[in-house]
Amino acid sequence: MARPVRKSVPAKGAKPPPCPLEQEKARVAREASRREHIAAVRELAFRDFLADLVRQNARPLPPLPPPVQPRPSSRKPAERHALLPLHDWHFEETVRPESVNGLNDYGIPQACRRVWRVVEAACAWKADREAGGRCRVPLLVVPLLGDMVTGTLHGLERHSRAPNVVRAAIACGDLIALALRRLASVFPRVEVECVSGNHGRLPDDRRVPSKDPTRSWDYLAYSVARRRLEGQKNISWHIPDSYGVLFQVAGWQCYAAHGNFIPQAMGIVGYGIRRFASNLAANLGAAGKPLKYAFFGHFHQSNAAEFAGIEAFIGPSLIGTQEYSYLSGGAVNRAAQELHVFDRELGHVARERLYADGPGFPGTFEIEV
Repeated sequence: MARPVRKSVPAKGAKPPPCPLEQEKARVAREASRREHIAAVRELAFRDFLADLVRQNARPLPPLPPPVQPRPSSRKPAERHALLPLHDWHFEETVRPESVNGLNDYGIPQACRRVWRVVEAACAWKADREAGGRCRVPLLVVPLLGDMVTGTLHGLERHSRAPNVVRAAIACGDLIALALRRLASVFPRVEVECVSGNHGRLPDDRRVPSKDPTRSWDYLAYSVARRRLEGQKNISWHIPDSYGVLFQVAGWQCYAAHGNFIPQAMGIVGYGIRRFASNLAANLGAAGKPLKYAFFGHFHQSNAAEFAGIEAFIGPSLIGTQEYSYLSGGAVNRAAQELHVFDRELGHVARERLYADGPGFPGTFEIEV
């Protein structure tokens, strides 16, 4: 009997060797994912560290009583609302007189005195406006527009009287808290709007992180101030996760930002402000949020412009003349902040410059660094 023919099954071919290029791509992807995970864990740990730092080192201040409301009279007074942007303090930075030909002398003691004078001038302004009984100012809006601390830029540790940037940010938060508490003892309501600047960014960010404004020593200072004033019931806080903030004053829509993202055209600030504000107003108007006023810091030089139905204001800095701007462009900035006055029907009606140096308003805020 013939044996059946067995069909041979072809042996399975061996798997081709892996491509070295694909292996390298996979390894790079795994390494990138691992680094991203580690960075995220470190970031969360750092934020937890900052939160614990605020809780442990910032004890709430005893609240001051709000001002007593005047008795109503037969004649109804006009109502005004005030806006006081505070910005560009560069709290812990030093400016030596000999480096700017004697035009400025700045450090932590001078910052405390200048903030005192600005705050007292704002309180005196309110008293003067209400003295005749024809006007009352029940609300003060305080946009904190950033660069409250210089941070670690420009080798600041070599040009500061603060022991380190963390202590400087905490001390700056104390100074903000003392200033706002004093204002809350005079104004019945104080609304605080906070945005970060560019100088306070953390040292591992070579550029300002557009997606995370909380990575800033300004944010830490704001957190300290809010913690200090948690018992001050006539102060409300808004610290958005954004570099710009929308709010209303006397029913008018306002926008505030530090201003560092605004490009200059041919070295002229006004061109960039005009283009930015016009585009912003057009987009907000299409979204049903008509914009009328915009406020910026950053440029240290006071300016104002009106165009296309928008009024934009740039405030002066508290630090005053600095070495960089003075030596590179001859810029001189007299230390001040500006107070703006709003009417419900007329909108923006006045602007007062509150000089940080000069006669009157003796005193200073006392803080520990």
